[in-house]
Amino acid sequence: MKRLLLVSTLFVLSACSSYQMQESPKFESDAHWAIMPFKNLSGTPLAGQKAEQMLATALAAKGMSVSVYPNADSHSLESILDPQSVEKKAQEWLKSLSAEYVITGSVEEWQYKTGLDSEPTVGITLKVVANPGNSPLWRATGTRTGWGREGLAQTGLDVISGLVDEINVQSNQ
Repeated sequence: MKRLLLVSTLFVLSACSSYQMQESPKFESDAHWAIMPFKNLSGTPLAGQKAEQMLATALAAKGMSVSVYPNADSHSLESILDPQSVEKKAQEWLKSLSAEYVITGSVEEWQYKTGLDSEPTVGITLKVVANPGNSPLWRATGTRTGWGREGLAQTGLDVISGLVDEINVQSNQ
């Protein structure tokens, strides 16, 4: 009976999140990383910027040196009318850095589901590319639906942490 309860519990918990990723290459721990603006494919305003900041914190907690594109211009009329202008400015910013790796990404989902429990649901995709060159090195997608009283930010942090945990960072020593 205990075994059935354990299997049932694991099945229910595993149904709440899903991750798809390729095996991470080894990245040096002293490398500098840059986070570019995320594409916000969700219906939630500023979801991409929230994910970028959470990603920067998760990478820094892992001991990595990180720079995040400053989003000061993302609310300007130009960026609203021409979303490509933010990407162009971010590319110019990237040229001024000495980052070995660049993380780009998208937020597919960042919302509370409608219904009785209003569970938070998050979907995020990350891609690591070499700088310069933009050759893809690692890709991953994670999704999670939280519980009824769980916060949306916590669900987002759980997804991002799950993805970052799979980045293989090797010490130089």
